[in-house]
Amino acid sequence: MPGQSLSLYVAFFGILLGTLLRTSLPRLAAQAKAQAMGEKFHWDWRYVFSAVGSTGFALLVVSLSLASYQINYGVDPLFLFLGSFSYGFVQNQVFNQVLEWWREASKGEASHPTASSSEASK
Repeated sequence: MPGQSLSLYVAFFGILLGTLLRTSLPRLAAQAKAQAMGEKFHWDWRYVFSAVGSTGFALLVVSLSLASYQINYGVDPLFLFLGSFSYGFVQNQVFNQVLEWWREASKGEASHPTASSSEASK
């Protein structure tokens, strides 16, 4: 059985790595798609800015998630790591999905005027 401090570190790094993996998947998918189509993957410096921002976001997710994550101090460190890794991955996925829905909704409102504004312009 690991000590409490070891369990806390294992959970912290599990959530952090899960969040970072979920954050890097879109770039990895774009690279794999380019290679599958026989195209050369072109590096864009926005990936660097995205990675820096994503790392900051990952640390934010970890700090918020670790407070709500129930650490089982009597479990094997491997299982603790796998559980916390999946927890961080899912937390980031949920947040990214909410952001995507928000972006789609804001684009939809901007590109489709409401009925009342189109009637007022007649």
